[in-house]
Amino acid sequence: MSSAIRYLILLTVLPLVLVGCGGTMVEDNRPGDCSDLIDNDEDGLIDCEDSDCIDSAECAGDDDDTADDDDTGDDDTGDDDTGDDDTGDDDTGDDDTGDDDTGDDDSAGDDDSAGDDDSAGDDDDTSPADADGDGWDELVDCDDSDADLNLDDADGDGETSCDGDCDDGDATLNDLDVDTDGASSCAGDCDDNDAALNGDDVDLDTYTTCDGDCDDNNDTAYPGAAEVCDNFADNNCDGNVDDNQADADLDGLSPCDGDCDDDPASGETNYPGNTEVCDGDDNDCDSVVDNGFDHDGYGVTTCGPDVASAPAAATDCDDGNANNYPGNVEACDSADNDCDSVIDNNVVNQNWYLDADGDGFGPIGGTATVDCQSPGVGYVTDNTDCNDSASGASINPGATEVCDAVDNDCDSNVDEGFDADGDGFTTCGADGNPATAADNDCNDTSTGGSINPGASEVCDAIDNNCNTSVDEGFDGDGDGFTTCGADGNPATAADNDCNDTSTGGSINPGASEVCDAIDNNCNTSVDEGFDGDGDGFTTCGADGNPATAADND
Repeated sequence: MSSAIRYLILLTVLPLVLVGCGGTMVEDNRPGDCSDLIDNDEDGLIDCEDSDCIDSAECAGDDDDTADDDDTGDDDTGDDDTGDDDTGDDDTGDDDTGDDDTGDDDSAGDDDSAGDDDSAGDDDDTSPADADGDGWDELVDCDDSDADLNLDDADGDGETSCDGDCDDGDATLNDLDVDTDGASSCAGDCDDNDAALNGDDVDLDTYTTCDGDCDDNNDTAYPGAAEVCDNFADNNCDGNVDDNQADADLDGLSPCDGDCDDDPASGETNYPGNTEVCDGDDNDCDSVVDNGFDHDGYGVTTCGPDVASAPAAATDCDDGNANNYPGNVEACDSADNDCDSVIDNNVVNQNWYLDADGDGFGPIGGTATVDCQSPGVGYVTDNTDCNDSASGASINPGATEVCDAVDNDCDSNVDEGFDADGDGFTTCGADGNPATAADNDCNDTSTGGSINPGASEVCDAIDNNCNTSVDEGFDGDGDGFTTCGADGNPATAADNDCNDTSTGGSINPGASEVCDAIDNNCNTSVDEGFDGDGDGFTTCGADGNPATAADND
């Protein structure tokens, strides 16, 4: 494509591109616009006929006259510079030193068949790019990076996406403002042929004329608004002004006069100034139904409900008692609280037990009284007391166990926690009395499991059977010395009774040695201290009898 042809396309299409891309079209938009024989701003006036070209140099001088004009002047037979456009330098002359046709643009080749612009290739080697693939190249496309913006007019509404058409598939949506109300169909104008209908919300009542707002300068007038008695506005846009003025029930007052019930079927007895009666209606239009007939203040009168929250056909069965009215929750109080003619229905009944000892617990296996409330003083709902006698106030499931041979906490165990060694004997004994030691565990430590009132006494210097005696039964001669000695160990003979027979009461580790051929002090030596000369013979002899002199030393 030659430069001249490409330039002609640009002159034809660029005005449309500028408009679609947000520009404002005028006839004289760039050099050459006032002499291109094109109506660039599409106003029906071409070139110098259009007032936009008044100050253009292209329209200076005699235009279409006889001097240097566009017809017989320099453009046709005169020169533009040193030649002319037709028979002058542009055809057979040159632009600078060559010509566009058979000459060259600067000093090299020409645009067409001679040479090229710069001595490389010619101008038609490469075509303009179409980056977004929308069929319009970069020279004319208003945004060649977005295929949705181009010079197509798919819906034939005279607007392209480059012109601002928001939906080129719908001819009713475009950027034209036909009715000049400041909004196009793309901007939400519901009728672009009627300037009174548009998407503006002038009075900020959230309704536009397109939404049916009958007065967009009055924020109290819009579809669905409550009609008020203002004598001038159609508040609900139904075509009627103050349509509450009628007196439908013929009681002499209309809703605009304060009639709270203008229904022809029921409103004749309900109007401002009337006397209130007990009939479920607001007879005097003071916004209170049956006022003066609800003595307990719970919205229900003896003639029926007077508030919307009360049951539709309810009547107050006891209007003098604020706790009894239709719809109330039934309580256990021997009264008909919900006015259903049944006393204490829909309440929870419980088993009640007489607590004889007053400790808060009734007796196990006691007789129950079924009621929704206590039958009287002394009744409880708990029946887990294992001793509910008059003296058993300290015995119940909430009590603390003590060592007294009694199940204080009613857990079926006696004196639990007082037998640390687990031998079946407690520190207070079977009688539960710590003062009587005979049956008390005298050693209840973790290592004393073999020491208790039921154990057998062994010779070990310990009171094994908790009878306050140590090693009883192991001092046969009653001399105070046992066969295991004071240390309780039979293996250490020094403190053991070496003769614990019934006749050996004078023989023990505490006795004094006498010369009688016997180990009186149980030190394993006989008659020591009676052999003064150490010759092995004592003064009482081998028979231990000083009277028999034959063997005496």
